[in-house]
Amino acid sequence: MTPTLHLLLLAVLAGGSADPAPTSPASSPPASSVPTAVTTTEPAASPWTRSVWAPATPQDDAIQAARRLLDYGIAIIGSRVVTANEMGEILNAPKYRQRQAEGEEDQVLIVDALRELTMTRLEIDAGIARGFPADLVNDRVDALIAQNQKAAGGPHRFAKALEADGMTPVTYRKYLKDSTYRFAWQRWAKGEDAGPKGRRSVDRYIRPGMLAVTYDLSIESPLEAQKDLVGKSPQRFVLRRLHLAPQVGQSFSSQGDKLLRTARDIYDDIQSGDSDFQGALVSYDLDQGRKKPLQPASLATLVSVMPALHGAGETLTAFLRTAAVGDVSEPMVAYNTSGQGFAVFLYELAEIQPEQAAQSFATLEMQLKLKRHLTDQVDERRLLQKQLILLEAGHVFPEAIKQDVAASLLRNN
Repeated sequence: MTPTLHLLLLAVLAGGSADPAPTSPASSPPASSVPTAVTTTEPAASPWTRSVWAPATPQDDAIQAARRLLDYGIAIIGSRVVTANEMGEILNAPKYRQRQAEGEEDQVLIVDALRELTMTRLEIDAGIARGFPADLVNDRVDALIAQNQKAAGGPHRFAKALEADGMTPVTYRKYLKDSTYRFAWQRWAKGEDAGPKGRRSVDRYIRPGMLAVTYDLSIESPLEAQKDLVGKSPQRFVLRRLHLAPQVGQSFSSQGDKLLRTARDIYDDIQSGDSDFQGALVSYDLDQGRKKPLQPASLATLVSVMPALHGAGETLTAFLRTAAVGDVSEPMVAYNTSGQGFAVFLYELAEIQPEQAAQSFATLEMQLKLKRHLTDQVDERRLLQKQLILLEAGHVFPEAIKQDVAASLLRNN
């Protein structure tokens, strides 16, 4: 008997097991419709964990078509049913695969995916309901596709690029159309654009006195992000990171020692001059060095963040206090939120950004920057208010999803 939607979703959202003993094939979630990803921790007991993240087996391949036919609903958003196969496709997106490879728990990813999908679907429906003209939306989508095809070197190359990202021209067009409706609603909600009747919904005027007050508060603020607004910033470090992770289907507990030995060999080769960090990235890194350097961070920020990632050690911050550009740190084990190791990192100091003094308020550039900042802040509050109203009026099942989305919106704002 297939598990009920209510029990299935509430168990996942509560963080417990939602994998009751199946009594028929229909109770098994679809597995092989989603490509496998790097597995670095032992899979948790959840209805999608083993099917989405576990490596494929011959049995998975043999029943792939059957499981697609046995797809079932797991949630309702508006008038649309979210199926297990659809959830598997969402979890296979690069951002979720990367988070899983970095050791995040699968249940956390599932809840995040449901939360994101809920607000996205409601905003798309709201854009359609507000009456934004379908012909204008289609014209906009056609123009975007033509622009992207030209940038890619033609329709054939563009189709190949979509295929590499796991999309087809049909799914890409649907994505663009949905996004157009969603962002049209968001821009109307914030007052950036006129609505379907040609009127703006809010006044976005920023009073001049607010600029000077914001400037003074930003200079005195203890928050780096607030000081950045006026150009005042401490010395910051730009790091490149080499990421060594277990093989697909293996855990860090079984391969951690091997990864540490490999990382130590890489470090010794770099120190002796037999290799360099760029060559090691291409040869050993999980992403083969394709990722950009990490965001610039001050020593204070790294001191507060790195102990959570690398345990009690201050190896990285101690390294940065004496390192020169081009130096490489010793190997460090990375830990997830559960305190379990999931990877080994090596860092290279790629750049040191010097301390900056605050810019003058008298410049037109600074005043325009402050105005944009205040406008964005007010827009975010307006959007949040309308999102909460939309969520309250929308049909979402189970109810726990709606409550979780509302809490997440308030927490992030």
